Amino acid sequence: MSIFAGGAFGSKIGFDFDSDDRLQKINNDPNKFKISIVLALISSGSVIALAVMLFIVFSPYNIILGVVWTTFRMGEGLILIYNEINYWGLLNIARQYSGTSGAEKNALSDLGRTILQTKNSRFRLSQFLFGIGTLAYSILFVTYGVVPPIIG
Repeated sequence: MSIFAGGAFGSKIGFDFDSDDRLQKINNDPNKFKISIVLALISSGSVIALAVMLFIVFSPYNIILGVVWTTFRMGEGLILIYNEINYWGLLNIARQYSGTSGAEKNALSDLGRTILQTKNSRFRLSQFLFGIGTLAYSILFVTYGVVPPIIG
């Protein structure tokens, strides 16, 4: 839920690397940007909490799968948290960007683009970890009949 709210407030993942536009939007409404980061951090923290709770509840069925999903889902959550903390740096860049021109403005735009591209790359890695972690507990759910197969 908070990931959708974070997206609505401006913390988006995707292929839009128009740093000039993004920096301008951040500078126009820094509170909206801050809220998006906080919501994304809550979402990422929830990923970690869910992985731990699932481990506590379901690891007695298969400890190996439990370790796999906990490791990968916690890795996903930690990458996402690190990503948002790094993304927060755009706030300062946006402030500087609005008050400069010429070569300095281009340099800030390039720095912003680098942050956006890095965020996207890390997000892709986190989604790989998400897939492995989710597959591990889905296998457990189905093979041990813990939940109906359609849910697993």
